[in-house]
Amino acid sequence: MYGGSFAESTAGMYAFSGVAGGLGFVFTGGNFWQGAVTGLMVAGLNHLNHKTVTFFGKGERTKAYTEMWETSLEKVVEISAWEITTGEIIVLPYDKNTYGSAFNDFLPFSKDGKSVIYNGKPYKIQTHTHTHPIVKGGLRVSPEDIFLMNSLGLKYINIIQSKQVYQVTPTSINPWWRW
Repeated sequence: MYGGSFAESTAGMYAFSGVAGGLGFVFTGGNFWQGAVTGLMVAGLNHLNHKTVTFFGKGERTKAYTEMWETSLEKVVEISAWEITTGEIIVLPYDKNTYGSAFNDFLPFSKDGKSVIYNGKPYKIQTHTHTHPIVKGGLRVSPEDIFLMNSLGLKYINIIQSKQVYQVTPTSINPWWRW
């Protein structure tokens, strides 16, 4: 990619957005500085969106999975979430994710490691769910997936791929839900 690591940094993203917004205004007969401010505001709101936790209430599984899948395809990154024993789903920010990995460290864990803390309240984890936006040779289970299951004592995790949810254990992969 052109521009090296600066182009991929937050500062680079803001710089490009400001210049692009300013030039866009100039090319359409407007003021460069007004366009630059508009470009920076759009970049800031977009950046904030990538760092936001989304909470889905009990009974909103289809909505959560749909949003995760559509965002995953649009941004070409894995999207991950904690599914809670009471039926809620907490979708995590994806600003550090890639098409092949998802970070799950945005929310702190309880001392026993069985819950995540969101808005000051502990939520007991039932499982973890994440997307696979790029399909190469079928569903793959990574060593990180197995490590996640084992380190948190999860019986399974869910992987969303091609609008199909696969329930994955350390020894098997089972399609179990489609919407």
